[in-house]
Amino acid sequence: LLDEKLSLFLMKITANEQNIVKIVTNASMTWIYATLYLLPKTLDVIKSNKKTSIISARDLYKNKYPQNTEYWKIMVFDRIYDNVIRHAKNISFISIGDAHYEKNALINLFNKNLEKVNKCIPVSEHNRNKVSFYTFKTIKLVNTPEYDDLIEQINIMNANIYSIINSMRNMEISFISYAKK
Repeated sequence: LLDEKLSLFLMKITANEQNIVKIVTNASMTWIYATLYLLPKTLDVIKSNKKTSIISARDLYKNKYPQNTEYWKIMVFDRIYDNVIRHAKNISFISIGDAHYEKNALINLFNKNLEKVNKCIPVSEHNRNKVSFYTFKTIKLVNTPEYDDLIEQINIMNANIYSIINSMRNMEISFISYAKK
């Protein structure tokens, strides 16, 4: 079930050929490959889309910045921003993760580039294709969720991802875990 839900989510975010998807993780690529072996549909979606890639922040920055996992994400987000900004007019940065440092890394990126972001505002639906715009959106998942909770979070994202992607507003979305009775 997880593979089906996750692969559907990735298909939705990669459906638009203009979307560039970078999966940034603090896991090692060795661990990622071992995990994707257990998620064959998800792996197929990733392999079939040339604009989708996985980046291990750990593999890139662990030796240079040991024990600073948040900084690894900041460095990778900065790198992605610098590469993407040259090739895209309209950018929606979306960070999804269960740790606060994903959200913090995106907020850091937003703050560093606030001047560029402010130049792009206001943008409305009628002038969307005429003006460059950047939006920053964070989706904070529950830390260490139960399996059913993880599936529910993915279901909610699947139901709303087009609205999230297409919104021209910055967003901060958080899933909250409630104790089960």
